Amino acid sequence: MIYEKLHREWIERAEDEVPEPPHLLPAMTNDAHRQDRWQETVDWAEQYGFEIPPMSEDEKYYKM
Repeated sequence: MIYEKLHREWIERAEDEVPEPPHLLPAMTNDAHRQDRWQETVDWAEQYGFEIPPMSEDEKYYKM
């Protein structure tokens, strides 16, 4: 899972100035909220130099 990978890397860096990655949403959240959270995660990763591996559209969490 991408969140777990990013969170693990965040812990390993132990940099105080980098905030924790965006948290996961509950399963009952709608597709629009999942898409928004995915974009927040991508933006966070890019801003702080974390790498998200390439994924196909059907692997992204907002697609249900």
